[in-house]
Amino acid sequence: MVKRVWKLGETKKDRKGRTIFFKGYSKKLTDNGTAIELWEPEE
Repeated sequence: MVKRVWKLGETKKDRKGRTIFFKGYSKKLTDNGTAIELWEPEE
């Protein structure tokens, strides 16, 4: 599976249909070593 690399400010819809934008990656990693994506709701 190819992991998508997000750019700051990109938007997508969450599970409830709301628009959210990409804020960056966390400094912490998951158990398998991938960075955690940080998303924030659009104001």
